Amino acid sequence: MTSMAEMRGCQEAYLRAKDELRQLDREMLAVEEQYIRENGIVNEDDGTIPHGILDIHGEDEFMAADEACWEIAKKTGLATKLRQATAALDAAEDALIKSTVGLLPDRFQKEKETLLAGARNSTKIREKLISHGMALDTGLEKEMAAAQEVADTIGLGL
Repeated sequence: MTSMAEMRGCQEAYLRAKDELRQLDREMLAVEEQYIRENGIVNEDDGTIPHGILDIHGEDEFMAADEACWEIAKKTGLATKLRQATAALDAAEDALIKSTVGLLPDRFQKEKETLLAGARNSTKIREKLISHGMALDTGLEKEMAAAQEVADTIGLGL
């Protein structure tokens, strides 16, 4: 069975991994914005300047920008950092899910196995278990409030 100290460690690791990936995503967005500015990309259909490459309306322009930005990211090491941060977040999520399910008494072994299998096969179940794991009060009030604020901003429930 999972202890509250272990649960808190998993929550902290998840918040750190999520924050690291968020920061790297911002760096990637800056690369995209610079590429868009330097290449004068404007959406022909409505005259808007894209905020990032996902906002580019033309398929050919999008594909070229995506490839160019990814090459820049590879050259600067950002692509490797993004892959590592994504893997770290996945591992932190897995540990959080395992600890959350581990809170169930041992007599619910079959249910634990079902939940863990569900988390591997269903994004919805995975997100629910992460949300429940993060909702547990383990003394991270300040960190949880900040995480909830970010989650509310992007429309994700914690």
